[in-house]
Amino acid sequence: MLLRLSAIAVMSALIAITTAQSLTELVGLGHFNESQRKYCEYKADEKPDCETCVAKGSECFYCGGTVDRCLPYAWYFPGCELSDVRHNKCWVNISAVVIVISVIAGILLVIFTSCLCYCCCRCRAYRQAQAKKQAEKFNFQQELRRAEMQNRHSLRTKQREQELESYRIKYGLPTRMSPDGNPI
Repeated sequence: MLLRLSAIAVMSALIAITTAQSLTELVGLGHFNESQRKYCEYKADEKPDCETCVAKGSECFYCGGTVDRCLPYAWYFPGCELSDVRHNKCWVNISAVVIVISVIAGILLVIFTSCLCYCCCRCRAYRQAQAKKQAEKFNFQQELRRAEMQNRHSLRTKQREQELESYRIKYGLPTRMSPDGNPI
């Protein structure tokens, strides 16, 4: 029983300490001047809720949960859990906004990466097709030149043989004969 009473006393002391925390402790290391702190504090005639805090403008944010205060805003939310923060709109949960923006950024990154890979692969396939086309064209031209050279070579060979044969006939030399008796 005594243990239970001491635990209750400790709990009530902790609650008293946390409710007695000053605004400077919640704000953090004192990054804000006194006018910013005073501007965001609730006045005596104001209702201490999210709508009142958010109505003060973008210089303040509402910290719900256990803190339940209107605090000065910096680029971060000092002294408040991200899930309890309300800034500019009371119905917008900042942690949900962070998650949604992260998901959208991830999707855009995946789309960008996919497009980049597609374009690179398409360019590579295009280059390979162009190289194959150029190689086929080169091979075709080589075959044409080779056939042309063989034609010229066979034509010159026949011309030389005809000249040689005409000299043999002119000077009465024996002509070349094939085994069946026809001139070669």
